[in-house]
Amino acid sequence: MASYSITIPGHININMQEGDSLTITFHGNDQFCINSGNASDFSPLLPVGVQQSNGNTWTGRAVVTNATVQYSHVPNGSQCGSGPGITGGVPGTIKIGSGTDC
Repeated sequence: MASYSITIPGHININMQEGDSLTITFHGNDQFCINSGNASDFSPLLPVGVQQSNGNTWTGRAVVTNATVQYSHVPNGSQCGSGPGITGGVPGTIKIGSGTDC
């Protein structure tokens, strides 16, 4: 099993497999958002819309064979989908397996 990490703010693309772990590290007071895909593709669920502080981390495992999650973020106090976020609207992609949604 492999381990991957992303930072928020940020918008990198990663390719992983079922059972691999993902760590999200927050370097600001932001919320993780998904533009498409499912928070339930990971266990525990991706921390969508949860206010975070600088230095917070979340770690989970991919629990599906094939899925694609497109993610972005917004500042704390904003709602996911309510604006372009700090990344200027550029999303990142987390692909599990071949990346088709299940």
